[in-house]
Amino acid sequence: MKCETMRILKLTSNAIEPLSFTVPRKSEAFQEDLFPPTFAGLPAMSSAEWLDGLDKECPKMSLNPADNGSIAVASEEIQSDVKPKTRSQLQKELNEMIEYNELLIKVITDAGITVPEKGTTIIPSEESTEVLPPPPPPKSDEQDEA
Repeated sequence: MKCETMRILKLTSNAIEPLSFTVPRKSEAFQEDLFPPTFAGLPAMSSAEWLDGLDKECPKMSLNPADNGSIAVASEEIQSDVKPKTRSQLQKELNEMIEYNELLIKVITDAGITVPEKGTTIIPSEESTEVLPPPPPPKSDEQDEA
């Protein structure tokens, strides 16, 4: 049996010749190694799931004529050591860091230190070896009431 894996058309100066690429095999059975399951043309997930960082395997269909093009839906997520963070997790972290940055700026200005404008490059001088102590922790509401 000849297993045709591909067919192309060769254009010559005066004709179009079909070329067939075959792999010789002795068996008449379907050759799974030559025709593995392929993309079924169906989405694995929605765009919102993709934007949230999910990674799922695409649904694949069998090329075996006996299977009648049955589709194996892969609903499992791809296993990875490091899971990407979702959009909502990243937004939460960003909001927390913005709040923390605002708190640091407030503590620095309350200590009488001028905060440089946004985008200013700070070049430390060789003469300045003074290390400032860490700012005191912020007061909680319970300490204010006592």
